[in-house]
Amino acid sequence: MTRKLIEYIDVAKAAQELVDAGKRPAVIAIRALLEKGSYTTISKYLKQWAKENPFEDEPVEVVLPESVVSDAELFLRKIYVVVKARADEQLHYPLQFSLVIRTGRTI
Repeated sequence: MTRKLIEYIDVAKAAQELVDAGKRPAVIAIRALLEKGSYTTISKYLKQWAKENPFEDEPVEVVLPESVVSDAELFLRKIYVVVKARADEQLHYPLQFSLVIRTGRTI
């Protein structure tokens, strides 16, 4: 039984198909699309394709619904209050102790 051979054009088309679908072209993904070819051959052709077609990650701007933004802000404010209270508490006791030592008086 002979192996199904692939050519550069097969890998190039598969890589472009992945890019068009918003995915990064990778050897495993291309192998899954083609259902043939060795990983070594696909890798060789993919490297060639990548040199000819630089793949740039474009930042995706995500617009969150206002309700999510306001809930997130509320959550962060609550966290801030709790963390600040704990920090103040941790600072308060050493300051009290320092005052007791310096003055000799209890608070």
